[in-house]
Amino acid sequence: MKTKTLLIAAVMFLGISVAAFAQAQYSVSASPVTSGVNTGVTEKVGDLGFNTIAASNYTVTGTITIEYGKTITANPAYIDVVAFADPDDPGSNLPTLTPVIEDGTKVVITVVPAPFDPVRMYSFRLTGVRVDVSGNTDVSTAVNAVVTATNNMIVNGQATATVFDFTKLVKVSEDLLEDSAANLNQFLANSFGRWMAMTENRNALIGAGTTAPQGVTVGGTAALTFDDTNSIAAAEIPELYHKLAGQYRDNAVWAMNDDTLGMLRGLASSNVFTFGAYEINEESIMGKRVFTSTYMPKYTTTQYKAIVFGDWSMYALVERKGLTIRRLNELYAGNRQVGLLAVFRHGGVVLQSEAFAIGSMASA
Repeated sequence: MKTKTLLIAAVMFLGISVAAFAQAQYSVSASPVTSGVNTGVTEKVGDLGFNTIAASNYTVTGTITIEYGKTITANPAYIDVVAFADPDDPGSNLPTLTPVIEDGTKVVITVVPAPFDPVRMYSFRLTGVRVDVSGNTDVSTAVNAVVTATNNMIVNGQATATVFDFTKLVKVSEDLLEDSAANLNQFLANSFGRWMAMTENRNALIGAGTTAPQGVTVGGTAALTFDDTNSIAAAEIPELYHKLAGQYRDNAVWAMNDDTLGMLRGLASSNVFTFGAYEINEESIMGKRVFTSTYMPKYTTTQYKAIVFGDWSMYALVERKGLTIRRLNELYAGNRQVGLLAVFRHGGVVLQSEAFAIGSMASA
């Protein structure tokens, strides 16, 4: 079974500029889908997300066209456009969004403005598209979606995830391999698997984006600077929560160091305070899951990005081939050792910066 990542990338976006009426303005993001390929015939592609970036009321029906360049094989009934309103916007109206397949390779979304003002800030996601990938035998296939618009404006788009190589070499004595009563091979395989998971964990959180895949603390939005250099006030947690745009909160989770979570629990126990309608507990803050990692900076360090609250569906984790382990029998034979070389390749990039709200410690 080959593994291929079908990464939809928004390649072109130029709306038709018409001065006589107001237009909607959207930013575009893409989500990759990694799947086991058995047939090489039809595969699901990543969702495309559209976010309004201006609150101006638009007055004319428009279209957004996504050209995949490959035959769309999905049943039209399963292709859907899901809209999400921003609860922080005082408006109350959403447009009507209708997708249809045209020419076998395009999805055209008709955008009909809401009949009443004001138009609410919102986002929507195109999902359920499958395309014909017959004849592709590579371990990776990139599907580039060309996005164009009429009577709407598409203002930015494609995110590129650079794939990096990661290796780990372990030398094991031949005596140990021959004499070990335990299942050493299984132990080493599990150790390599944990190393791969920890590497991806670190990069997804704090990766620089240049020497390693981009992490959310690098690609996210600096939403709030806490008042203190080495502590976080109780009221700053709901403040950070509401810094994240409403359309991302449904799927959002917290990420922080375990020391930071311990400090927040201390706040909850020593003050008459709950985080909104929810008390802090082992799994959630304000009803949202908390994940801890030793790779997240601690709250005790000046200017460090201590907390991230965000929607991880807006982060692309790209893997190539998975983990491979090569046995090097000859290279270290003079020392009566066997080398085990683990290799995997992966990349990562934030698809929508505003989907991750970062809370940082104050400067001294």
